[in-house]
Amino acid sequence: MRKTDALFYFCLGIIPVGVILRIIDIDSGNSLFGYGLIGIFIYFSASIIKRITRNEYQKRDLFIRLLIVTITPVIFAKYLYHPFGDYLGLIIIPIFLVSSLINLVSKTSRYLKTSLTSILICILIIPLFDIDFNNDPRNYVPLNWYNRYNVNKSHEIDLSYHFSYKETETLSKQAFEAQKEKNYFKSIYLFKKAISIEPDNPTLHFGMSENYAYTNELEMAKNELDTAINLDNQNPVFYNNRGLLYYKLEENGNAIIDLKKAIELDSTQHIYYCNLALFLNATSEYEEACKMIDKAEALGANIDEYKLLKRIRKKYD
Repeated sequence: MRKTDALFYFCLGIIPVGVILRIIDIDSGNSLFGYGLIGIFIYFSASIIKRITRNEYQKRDLFIRLLIVTITPVIFAKYLYHPFGDYLGLIIIPIFLVSSLINLVSKTSRYLKTSLTSILICILIIPLFDIDFNNDPRNYVPLNWYNRYNVNKSHEIDLSYHFSYKETETLSKQAFEAQKEKNYFKSIYLFKKAISIEPDNPTLHFGMSENYAYTNELEMAKNELDTAINLDNQNPVFYNNRGLLYYKLEENGNAIIDLKKAIELDSTQHIYYCNLALFLNATSEYEEACKMIDKAEALGANIDEYKLLKRIRKKYD
């Protein structure tokens, strides 16, 4: 076996090993996965240049090799959480899947390395379609394109603000019911109607903020919480939710300020410490993030339910 062949099979082999190590949270998994893809990219790039310069190629084989070279950076970006592969991936992934399938079932497919690489990449593409597992890659259509909020866990909140009008209270109840049924646009309509009658009630602005967040209007959601805080700057729930919105908007400094304020107002809620740990991790304050995780756990949080927090603790604690 030639050295180049040995290097090719080595690079091909460490890619699935890297994926397995990623799933079980071993740090070297990302490195092995990345180096393997880089090796495959270099090998097929060199093979294309060699075949073209020597005029030794079949059009179909050359096309598949070009697809492999093109899709390798996309897979690299998807699994290592870089957005640069998102737009190219929308085009190249379906083309690659169809072309590879045709090539693999064709009797003219006689290049083992191309076939093995195509099969491996097809397998790596499967998790891009919203299959949930530990350290799962960016989706084929990235979640943040249509759901920037993406909050899976919510907590019951009691906002005991007095309503000045019975009509407003009724509209508020109807709006929250619509929100529970995920009829967010109906809920927004009802909250707007209530706010037009009673604009100084923080409950209405909080409810409106939640609906805007669930419909991907994070900036408008934050504005509603700004209003709620102006009306009552002693409610920790408002600061917690606004901090989460700042985090989703990648304004981590403001997110940390808001969560610290929430904890200052109420230090008994473990969710505040969980959120603050996430924000501190985003600013590379890993030691402080681990301290917040410990405090959250002391207050009753089950860290095993929070995949990212569990990963932060395992990596840095």
